Amino acid sequence: MKAKLSAVPTESGSLSPEELAHLETVGPLPLTLGDDRASYERLAAAIVAEIHPTDILEWMYVRDMVDNQWRLTRYRGAEAVVMKAEEVDVRTNFLASIDEVLGRRKISAEEKQILSDARAIKLAIGPLCSLNSMIATKESHRDYAHHHIERRRKARGSKKNVSSDQPIEGAGLDEVADQGLTQQKRAA
Repeated sequence: MKAKLSAVPTESGSLSPEELAHLETVGPLPLTLGDDRASYERLAAAIVAEIHPTDILEWMYVRDMVDNQWRLTRYRGAEAVVMKAEEVDVRTNFLASIDEVLGRRKISAEEKQILSDARAIKLAIGPLCSLNSMIATKESHRDYAHHHIERRRKARGSKKNVSSDQPIEGAGLDEVADQGLTQQKRAA
């Protein structure tokens, strides 16, 4: 007998024990030291409530979506940390040298801010480019999982589509699907 794997909405907006068990069948949750499990579960509950997975494959895709969104949040937080670290470095070191170099000319606080921001961006551009690439990849993975659920449901003739016809933040689902098909054609 096939076990029913559909989502059961909870009043609190959290995952039921059964839903959590479905998500954990894929493997351990991607939580690292300092991650808040309750926040992860709230994110998972929101996505489960939106998608209403009906079988094990949809639960796997939902887990991919949740994990990719969780990592996106982590990477975006890392972006802020990189910028903050560079900003602190600039404020303590670079601004002192501006006064030395431009000692003959009085520069305004606004000009100092612009120079400071420019220096911080220049120092952080390498790590930020890497993070932005990682973010774009995770957005594509998340959106592709969403697209895969819709495609499976359409193929099965399911009347239960994902409740939102708006793409999730990031690359459009059509673009993601086209990229995936293009990569499959190249591999063949």
